[in-house]
Formats: sequence, C-alpha cells, structure tokens
Amino acid sequence: MEVLSIVLCIASIVLFILGIVFIALSVKKKKPWKQYLFFFLAAIISFVLYLAIVPYDWDAPRPEKSTEEETEEFQAVINTTKEPNTTNKPTEAPTTAVTTTQPTTVPTTEAATKATTETTTKKSLSIKDKVQAAAVDNFYGKEIIVEYDENKKIATITSTSETILSAKSETKFIMSDMYCLLEDLQDDNSFGIQFYIYFPVTDAYGNTTYDAVINAYFSAETRQKINWDGFLSENLPIIADSFNSILELYDYIY
Repeated sequence: MEVLSIVLCIASIVLFILGIVFIALSVKKKKPWKQYLFFFLAAIISFVLYLAIVPYDWDAPRPEKSTEEETEEFQAVINTTKEPNTTNKPTEAPTTAVTTTQPTTVPTTEAATKATTETTTKKSLSIKDKVQAAAVDNFYGKEIIVEYDENKKIATITSTSETILSAKSETKFIMSDMYCLLEDLQDDNSFGIQFYIYFPVTDAYGNTTYDAVINAYFSAETRQKINWDGFLSENLPIIADSFNSILELYDYIY
C-alpha cells in the first residue's frame, strides 16, 4: 500500500504539470486546448485515491517522554530563571549603509528605431515570403511548400504530414492551423490562398498513399469579409470558395 500511495502521489503531480504544459502550448499556437483538461481530471482522481489509501491514524499512541528528559527540561527552566535580565540594558542602534543608485533610463529613440525597422522589414517582404513565414509558424512539424502565382494573385500552400492519429482529431488541428495562418495574414488581403493538405492514407487492401485529404480555397474577396473578432475556425468550410475533404472516406488512416 505504501508503494501504491507513492505512485499515485507522483502520478497526480506529473498529470497536473502535463496538463499545464499542453494547454500552454496549445494556447500559444492558438490550437484547441479543452481536450487536455482530462490531465487535470486524472490528477484529481489520483490524488483522491492517494488520500483514500493513506489515512492518518489519529489514535496512534504518541511517544512519552522519559523521566530523564523531563528532568533535563526542568533543570533548563531553572537555569534560565537564574540568568541576569539584560533586556533593560541600552543597546546601540545598528547602523545601516544606504546606497543610492542613479536611475537608469533607456532612451526611447532606440526602441522606436527598432520598432520602425521591424515594421519596415515586414512590409518589404514579398507575398511569398510572408506566406512562407506564416505557414512555417502555424503548420509546425509538417513539410511545407509555398508557391505564389503573380498573375492570378493566388498563394498555394502544400502541407505534408508523415503520420495521422485519427480523422476527427486531425481535422480539428488542420482547421486550427488554417485559421491561424489566415489570421496572421489578415493585414494583406490582396491575394487568395489555396490549401492542399496531404496525409498518408491506407485503404482496405493495406496500400498506403499520400493523398490531398483536404483542399480549400479562400479568395481575396472572401478574406476581406472575415471579422476576426468573432470568426470561429469551424466556419472555415462554410465561407471557403471551395472546400473538399476525404478524411471521412477512409477507415484506416495512419
């Protein structure tokens, strides 16, 4: 029982920390985070079980002091009363050294110059470079290819993943990735964005191929209509100029 109680205590702490870490990462990447609340639930259950199997024995006999210990304590009290009272003696006030430091001020011109430089650099980037930076930041851990057609004013993003857990969970992550990328590029709605999302899919015969399980297109006009203060990622298929998904057609997906 002692080993089990230690395991439950450690498990509750680890699950609580994992819940905080995963939720923090999801919030930072603007991805769904509610599914990680089960870490906190598991931590609470583990801690309750720990308390249940390790009750405190309130009726346990407390160790009694020996006669020698009582005699030594009594003698210490007598010796203390015999010591002269020195509390009324004047004491010298402690001297404290006060060090004054000159407040340091950061020139505002340096911060302003840095902000201006970053803004100028961002504006000087080409559309392809902007889309490439946003894709790398949001489609984390996936192979990304970005192309831009200057004549059609369309940026094409091709994302390829090596593994897939389930159609349901991956669809949520993909929606979140596309949502965050479109939001990051809201300052420039002069071009359309085409998504091709590739995953390895396995058919009933065991043959695995890389298919574009999701392809979606958002024109410049559609992007200009989005109000990011109230827009939700689950509405992406509704507002898209075209949106096709074949995830639900496969029973076996890696």
